[in-house]
Parts: sequence; structure tokens; C-alpha cells
Amino acid sequence: MKASEQLKADHGIIKSVLRVLAQACLRLESGAEVNPEDLRQILGFQKGFLLKCHVVKEEVYLFPLLVAAGVPRDGGPIGAMIADHNTFRDCVARMDGAVARYTSGERSAGAQIVSDAQFYITLLREHSDREDDVLYVLMDVNLNTQQQDELARQFDLLEEQEISPDRHQELLDSIERLEQEYLP
Repeated sequence: MKASEQLKADHGIIKSVLRVLAQACLRLESGAEVNPEDLRQILGFQKGFLLKCHVVKEEVYLFPLLVAAGVPRDGGPIGAMIADHNTFRDCVARMDGAVARYTSGERSAGAQIVSDAQFYITLLREHSDREDDVLYVLMDVNLNTQQQDELARQFDLLEEQEISPDRHQELLDSIERLEQEYLP
């Protein structure tokens, strides 16, 4: 699988978790209880897979190659993606704090979770679409087969280091369970 296809596959998994998060938010907005462990798992995915794996694939491996190929780092799609990544980090940190308060019994923290999550969901969906439609097209146009193959190898190594194959399967199983619980 080409490196660009790996990144697009990541987006499919990420969007599944966003659908679950959106449904959890609907429950919170309606005043229904949401299992704090579910919220922790959703955020654990964001911190472990999205921020420590997917974003790193782009920032550490892909973006430098694109810059070397002549794609500007600032003022173009790369700069916009990095700005979004920084916003994701901030938003996940805020949600993490709100989930901790919710878990400790402070149900009013649910409103903060919803507010941050709705912003996060919208931004991440738009971001993923821009990457699929613009950034990964630039990747396919500007990187040769050898570079794509090396990127794919680096992506695989990163996933093994950050998320072991067993942990990766646990995450996928967790997502499947959450989808069954939250998605109609």
C-alpha cells in the first residue's frame, strides 16, 4: 500500500471514532449519562493514534519530503495542516481535562466536553478532507515510488513503536465496540 493510501486509511479509522464522539456528545447534551470509560477510550485513541502516530507520520516524515520537493512549508497546505495539528493538540488537552472532571463526578463538565468535541469534530473532518483532496495529491505528484515506499516503511515502523500490533488490534476492537454502543 502506498504511503498516501496508508494515511487515507488512517482517516477512515479516525472518522469512525469521530462519529462515536458525536453520538456521545448528543447523549451528553440530552442529559443522559455517558460511560466515562468510553470517553477515556475515545480520547485515548485521539492521543495515541491520531496525535502520536498519524500526525507524526505527517510532521516528521511527510512534510520534510514535500518541502524538499519544493512545496512551501509556510503559507501553503503544509503550514495550514501544522496549524490544525496544533489546534488538535490543544483541543484534546482541554477535552482530557473535562473528561477527568466528568469521570470524578462533575457532570457539568459534560458541557465543556460537548463544546470542545463539536469544534474538534468539525475541524478534524474538514482537515482530513483537505489532506485527502490536496495534501495527498501533492504527495503523489511530488514523491517518486522509492520515496513513497520508504515513507510507507517509516510509517509501519512508527506504528510498531508507538502502537504495538497487539495494541493496534485492541484499539480497533475498542472502536468496534464503541460503534456498536453509540452508532444507530
